[in-house]
Amino acid sequence: MMFRWTGSSLAAIRMPRRKSLRGRIRAAFVGICLAGLAAGQAAADSSDLMRNAFLSGSERLRLRAFGTAFEAGHLGATETLFMRRELLAQGYGVGPGQLALTARRLSFAPVLGWDGNINGGVLQDRLTIGGLVLEADPAFRAKAGLVLGGAGGAMARFAWGPGRVIELTAGGELAWSPRHEIVRADAAFSLCSRNHVQDWVFLDLCALGTRSWRELDTSNAHRLSAELSKVFATGRSVQEAGLRYEAVSTSGGMQDRLRLSLERIGRAGVSDIALTLGARVEGTTVLRQRIEAGYSWARAGRDWRVDLWHQRAEGGAFLGQPRADRSHGFGVSASLRPGVMLRLGVMSSRSTAAIADYDQITFDIRFSNLLR
Repeated sequence: MMFRWTGSSLAAIRMPRRKSLRGRIRAAFVGICLAGLAAGQAAADSSDLMRNAFLSGSERLRLRAFGTAFEAGHLGATETLFMRRELLAQGYGVGPGQLALTARRLSFAPVLGWDGNINGGVLQDRLTIGGLVLEADPAFRAKAGLVLGGAGGAMARFAWGPGRVIELTAGGELAWSPRHEIVRADAAFSLCSRNHVQDWVFLDLCALGTRSWRELDTSNAHRLSAELSKVFATGRSVQEAGLRYEAVSTSGGMQDRLRLSLERIGRAGVSDIALTLGARVEGTTVLRQRIEAGYSWARAGRDWRVDLWHQRAEGGAFLGQPRADRSHGFGVSASLRPGVMLRLGVMSSRSTAAIADYDQITFDIRFSNLLR
């Protein structure tokens, strides 16, 4: 006899009638089909996540996507080898007190593109201020044209504990304009301490320095940052949320910034969004707010990406008038073949200072993976 609980007493219920053999076979068949569909769906989800993981710029997010497939038993031999290599590169497998070189990389790639301001000049030919028309000196006007050159970089990562690494990177780019016969150059160096805190929570501390050389301008910049991030799985996706504090050099001193970000690897592609807020710096035009979003996906054998952004800068003055800038833009990129990416960017800037009113188009072909 079967029973059910009703309040504080037991009440008997009737035993269900025995199913016929045909009914049992039908029920078993439906159950097997549903289980097969569920397993197929899970395998498809894992396969899509692994494929799209390579569109993400986050090593930890890629690792979580592969880990999700591994837990579901859908990771092949090649993917397992990749996951193992990623774990070793991030310091897992290195015991406390040990120091080991877990990753290193050398890279070189040609540079080919269109630059709207090769020499660091003024983008407008003339300015209208208070009814007066000011002509820009031709020697200080921006020069646009095709640039050719190369970019190189190096990275070394030393692990000193499980999930704890010191990372050093250096890179530079040199490009030449055949039309104007001038050179532009950029260099950067960074030192980071990347640390696994617990579970899927991480803390990164970084210092970055950059220097750029243009015909009319040479500039230096540096940034210190501390970021707390968490990687997690939700439904059919894996996500990484980050909170980063930055101290950024400006012409008026250091500026404090706060950046919130979220990146998601899903079945259809990879999406990301970020919001940056900056503090005022007395007498200096600085970034106050920036919001950016992007989406990457794979289709027709190519990788695609779309970026949108909008930012606001305030502070300082131009010819006695308070300065306030608004700018926005978008970019579209597509892989022509493995290691070759084509990108088109458009931006527009409007300001209370006429010198910052301009529209600009950039176009370049980026090469990668030519040297490892």
